[in-house]
Amino acid sequence: MQAAPPPWPPSFKVEHGPGHLVVHWRWRKRRASYWFAGIMSVLSLMLGGVVFKIAPLLPPDSPEMRPAGLLVIAVMLYAAIAALINHTELSVRQGVLEVSHRPLPWWPRRNIDCRKIRQLFCREHLEHDQDGKLREEYYSVHAELEGGRQLRLVGGLWTPAQASWIEDTVEVLLGLEDFAVAGERFKVRGLAKYR
Repeated sequence: MQAAPPPWPPSFKVEHGPGHLVVHWRWRKRRASYWFAGIMSVLSLMLGGVVFKIAPLLPPDSPEMRPAGLLVIAVMLYAAIAALINHTELSVRQGVLEVSHRPLPWWPRRNIDCRKIRQLFCREHLEHDQDGKLREEYYSVHAELEGGRQLRLVGGLWTPAQASWIEDTVEVLLGLEDFAVAGERFKVRGLAKYR
């Protein structure tokens, strides 16, 4: 019988059992979600005002801007709402690793045969402002498949511990031996493994 996985980060909701694992987490920290949604909503409304103000001033033979403007506004509002309510689910069941985002559909959605996964690894992403100050830091988990193809499974994780926990826990569940992969940016050592 397989033991429980090591203690998971408090932001994760985890379900586990023999041969399966399901992990849920919210996209953003709650405060960041409100700020992001608010800024996106204001920007989309400002853009909408500009589009509808400029469109009547265009020559009669120019293409209409309103449909394109409405599309941009709709996409921005969709992203703002998704930031507030969406969560990601990573599951390993019946030999398939699946990643989905709910309740609003979002890209990328993954459905991978576990037998094709050679290794999981983490990357650190740092974004700096124009003055070189760190503006945002987030982490992602990637899979290396047979043939060397790499693809991102999940991104936007807030801490290296979250990314490393997913990497370590899924590797153990799949029986993968941990080894360094080209493109791997960091490794948090000392996380308890379970067997």
